[in-house]
Amino acid sequence: MQVQGDIGIRSATTSQPTTRSPAEAVIDQATTAFGTIDTRMLAQAVLGPMLAGGPANASLLRDIGSQLSPVQQGNLQRDITDTVEKLVESIMKFFNGLFGSAATTPTAPPAATLPPAASDSAQVPGLESIARDPVVASAIEASWNASNPNTPGAKVETGFWVVRDNATGALSVVQFPSNGTNDSLTPGAPPAIDGKTTVAFFHTHPNTSAEGYTSGPSSADQRFADATGIPGIIRSHDGMYYFNNR
Repeated sequence: MQVQGDIGIRSATTSQPTTRSPAEAVIDQATTAFGTIDTRMLAQAVLGPMLAGGPANASLLRDIGSQLSPVQQGNLQRDITDTVEKLVESIMKFFNGLFGSAATTPTAPPAATLPPAASDSAQVPGLESIARDPVVASAIEASWNASNPNTPGAKVETGFWVVRDNATGALSVVQFPSNGTNDSLTPGAPPAIDGKTTVAFFHTHPNTSAEGYTSGPSSADQRFADATGIPGIIRSHDGMYYFNNR
């Protein structure tokens, strides 16, 4: 496999050198196995080109995707995201060790700017608190914009899982596969991540009642919540909707 980028990423079949460069040590820290796929393939497809200032290797990503099941394909984006986050963290630790930590003042996350709960939404304070977490609220806003809610003919449902770190309580999101239509979405199975618990799922309802659609949870949404045992959050033109599994 052709080595790409300029940070010493090597293919899984390349023998390890006796002397490890700092860059290779960073990659070792940042990568983990993804099923039967060596995550170094993901690093070659995404991280090397990215750090070299170029686009991801689409051909290699397609090769990786062809080896995965539909559920694994849905989780691929999560794995890439986790790898990038770990790489950035490792790089920061490496340079902090060389030069010391920069004296910076942490910036507080922006306040959540979600619309209020719709008048006919269930009262679920725990779910509303989850939705207004800065990380989740930002993801909701991005997902809403990506669903093209104000563009007839281009609307598409989008969504994600919300997971909580069991040790710290911090919330993060795992995107659904990009398989939505204007009025449907197939999330797949809830993510199974060591040390984290899936606490909610979110998706958009970009269509309006004037277009003949229900703004709140549909019967299919409720059945999905019941089947997974996970409560749901919806953003629509009417506002936010919260609903528990029964």
